[in-house]
Amino acid sequence: MDLTRKRILAVGIDKFFLRACSRLGVEAVVVYSTTEKESGQLDVPPGIRMVFAQETRKIESILMALAREGMGELDFDAVHSSREDGIVVASALAALFGARSIPPRIAVNFRDKSVQKRIVREAGLETAEFVMVPDIANIAASFEIPFARGVFKPSAAAGTANTVAVRSGADVIRAAKRFMPKTRVRTYLVEQYISGDEWFVDGVVSGGELIFASVGHYREPMLDLVVNNRPLIMSRFDPKVHDGVYARVLPTVQTALQALGLEAGVFHMELFYDRESDRLVFSECAARRGGSFVQEEIQLKFGVDLAECALRCILGDDPGISLSTLPGAVGSTYLPSVPGVLIGCPREEEIFGRPGVRGVSLDVPLGFEMPAELPNSMLKIGRALLHADSQGELERKTDDLVDWFVGQVVTVPTGVTQGELRRWHAERFG
Repeated sequence: MDLTRKRILAVGIDKFFLRACSRLGVEAVVVYSTTEKESGQLDVPPGIRMVFAQETRKIESILMALAREGMGELDFDAVHSSREDGIVVASALAALFGARSIPPRIAVNFRDKSVQKRIVREAGLETAEFVMVPDIANIAASFEIPFARGVFKPSAAAGTANTVAVRSGADVIRAAKRFMPKTRVRTYLVEQYISGDEWFVDGVVSGGELIFASVGHYREPMLDLVVNNRPLIMSRFDPKVHDGVYARVLPTVQTALQALGLEAGVFHMELFYDRESDRLVFSECAARRGGSFVQEEIQLKFGVDLAECALRCILGDDPGISLSTLPGAVGSTYLPSVPGVLIGCPREEEIFGRPGVRGVSLDVPLGFEMPAELPNSMLKIGRALLHADSQGELERKTDDLVDWFVGQVVTVPTGVTQGELRRWHAERFG
């Protein structure tokens, strides 16, 4: 398909998606938010038309922004978002413009965790039991949970934000009171805690069929790493070395995606696996590319550009996947935050010089204040992509990199007296 005559509206900035638009000659109009504008990281290729909308989670704000820029009457072939909170917005805008996108009903299936769990269970797959909390500002004092251990989480969110383990209704009420002042999200669910390894699948669907999938695993479950203030570390299963993993996982993935209704596009799915019982439990699924270094991991390991696949799928084109699998183990790690005000850390070129490193991104500037506790799984100083000959070697290189990096970070403590600050300075700098 000739894509050079196509025009797409993108909700939110995704540098990989926009690079694909530029490379394939697709005209792209991007609406971006106050948060993106103030981040100072507007990484946009030349030729992309940028439109500032104060709030890109509101259709009203987007439509007014387009009208102000004289683009209110433009015809769009498709509307797309790579952001979790932009999926339904993009879908609704596409319906308004008569453009291609994920249909609104299907977008909701992938956005609301309670909706998708119900649909997946009805399709015959195992998923966690749950109870809804429609408004965390109004929980009955008698509220109880029907299982011994649960996870209290927003019904529609990302990055393990405002998520906590609970064992009773009282735990839920306390967590709700703690979350209320710092979140606009009021609808939560309490789902049954599922033990085991946390696996994930990133892939592509075309014509309702799964045409590419990569299975990976987190070093430890997301909730555990947030609770224990440890960095997100993830790696890919090799389809030849770990063919049994793919055989176990892919039928579940196909069934879940068909039940949820994804006809074309990319996805990120998470599951729990118990080695002893061979139990595989659906956790959640997003109709977007996974975050962190998922794009880079897939390109390095398989030669597949998920952002380009997303663009081609949303325009109705064949994704045109051609696999080129790199032997060995591929994974990535967050370069952890260290409490305090960041005043020094290794430069990107220094990190590139460490064994096995194939990609680096430093995500926060000097002067950024990092909290003592992680608010979600996304806070970090940066990220690194690694490759090794084996899984064991990858884990060793990753651990060595993280230890070295943390040892090079310099932060100024906060919430201390002047005397304590003077003593810190004397101990640190002499």
